[in-house]
Amino acid sequence: MNKKYVAIGLVAVLLASAGGAAYYKKTHEASINVLGTTDIHGATSRAMIKYVEDKRKNSGADLVVDSGDFWGSETYEMQEWFDGTRPTFDENGRVRFYGKDLDGDGFNETDSDINGDDIPDMIVEKIGEPRQGQAPLIRDLERMKFDSVTLGNHEFVENSQEEFDYLVNELNKANISVLSANLYNNKTNKNVVKPYIVKEIKEGPNIIKAAVLGLTLPEVAEPYKWEEGKERPTYTGDYSLASLEQYNNQYRLDDLVKEANKWTKYIKENENPDVVILTVHSGEEPKKPRHPGNRVKEIARTVEGIDAIVAGHTHITIQQHEFKNEKTGKKVLVTQPSARGGGISDIDLNLKKKNGKWTVVSAKSKVKELDIFDGSKVDYEKTPMSEVYKKGYRL
Repeated sequence: MNKKYVAIGLVAVLLASAGGAAYYKKTHEASINVLGTTDIHGATSRAMIKYVEDKRKNSGADLVVDSGDFWGSETYEMQEWFDGTRPTFDENGRVRFYGKDLDGDGFNETDSDINGDDIPDMIVEKIGEPRQGQAPLIRDLERMKFDSVTLGNHEFVENSQEEFDYLVNELNKANISVLSANLYNNKTNKNVVKPYIVKEIKEGPNIIKAAVLGLTLPEVAEPYKWEEGKERPTYTGDYSLASLEQYNNQYRLDDLVKEANKWTKYIKENENPDVVILTVHSGEEPKKPRHPGNRVKEIARTVEGIDAIVAGHTHITIQQHEFKNEKTGKKVLVTQPSARGGGISDIDLNLKKKNGKWTVVSAKSKVKELDIFDGSKVDYEKTPMSEVYKKGYRL
């Protein structure tokens, strides 16, 4: 046989096998990227928006989720939205108060308490009605195309029943799903909001089906009292949702671990997802008396079918913890991105396809620290409050 034709044939075989290997890899290996926040308390920022949008431009941010306590007034912009007013400042950049400054030190010693609560009252400018228009927080979540937010304790504590309903409705209008699988209506025993979402993510020639399950720790209230001479409060009483009188015992939050088991089984049987992410407003383990409901470690170790968990509530940073599930032997990734908009969890999940089924084979996460304004680091003796207000208006 002509050696020339043998060589050409060998090259063709090699090229075909290489191309086949590349095609096999492309159709049998995939990865998805998940971004997660928690406990931002209203503090979205330009840095957060930039990170999410840059990630999306580079084929990331397949899912953007939050693990609760997203609602609040941690920025001056959100404070203005809540109150419909803004403070006024004097020529030196100091906040103007009612009353008279008798000794010239910049503080009014007399007639400054007009509300009768023993606290000096600011002179404010009315800029609109309280809670008028779309909340700045929801505007920013909508811009970042958040897929879901999970209810935390502050979504209940900081709202009346009417305000809670308004919040859920406004998020739904912004195409952001509100999750809490263990929140039930006491009369109907039906879920008050969505328990989970499923999103089909296009990854090259593949479609990855990802489920996001949301859970809220039942201990949403913080019943405490201050005792004279003590630096910390004493926690007493009922931590449950039933103790919040504004909801008239309409709702209940059922056990975290039981509900995690219930809903992961339901999702597996009814949705057949390739990936399951848990966004849960709960820390890793109980810390009494203030945080008795933290059970993330227990969920990771005992509940089958979860690939990664974005935790919350305790305001700490967890780059990446892994816990071995007692039923499957698989490692479950846990991450927690600090609080008040200071960080965002960036999770990569790698999958392989075997016998027609995708499986997560590895996972890694990091918490990206965001460059935002921190009012606790300001020297207020040297910095006018008017400047602080500008920097803290929108972090």
